[in-house]
Amino acid sequence: MRLSKNFNELEKSVQIGIVKVFLPDYSSKEFFIFEDLATLLDMESNFEAEFFLKREIKERGLIGNITFDSESDYVSIRTKSSDLILSVALLINDLRNYSVEKTIIDEYRKLLTKWKAPKRQKWVIGDIFSIPLSDGTYYFGQIVELVEGLTPICILFDLNKSTLPTHAELAKAEILTALSLIPDKLDDYSFKIIGQFPLFAKIKENIRRDPIRNTQYSSIILIEYCEYIKFNKRSYKFEDIASNKEFVIRLG
Repeated sequence: MRLSKNFNELEKSVQIGIVKVFLPDYSSKEFFIFEDLATLLDMESNFEAEFFLKREIKERGLIGNITFDSESDYVSIRTKSSDLILSVALLINDLRNYSVEKTIIDEYRKLLTKWKAPKRQKWVIGDIFSIPLSDGTYYFGQIVELVEGLTPICILFDLNKSTLPTHAELAKAEILTALSLIPDKLDDYSFKIIGQFPLFAKIKENIRRDPIRNTQYSSIILIEYCEYIKFNKRSYKFEDIASNKEFVIRLG
């Protein structure tokens, strides 16, 4: 298949001419396009580009459930239909007079039709997970609470190893901080669940402005924080995250 150079396994996307199409993954059941359409279609704004594309979709008889969201620098186009997302991607190419070979289109259609979203890693309160660092070692966290049953609140142990931690090591380790975490790297196995123990800590209730429950951090930020702790031995660069430690109550 000639699509190998156009398919990005890491980000689960395929380049269709001038348009990148993202495939359903661990966190989304939809195909979607996320582009600066104003630039692609040579228009003044993405709001204008969205309106123009919607009109073209209607005029060309493309039928199906599709949602749009436009901001100043992008337009998001989402649908669960593989045929519809392909048609929209090809339409955008056509509007820019960019030609895609029919044989390649058939391969795109085959790929999108057969695509199955990978299953997410399962995780629950009490799970211990590993956080990979650039030197091949790991820090470790525990899920101690869920915000609205969805967003994990995690504590981070001051424990850096290249092997699995024991209960005794985790119980002895200092807790560096706690934070609400966007769970994409838990979902996609980047943060591997390595075991489960009774909670080592809990988060205080009724915190003023509650920076733990009301602020979500990306998984990448957690990795960067761990890297900074290990290699710089200080945390002032991540003062907001480090200050959450005062709201952690150690258990056991």
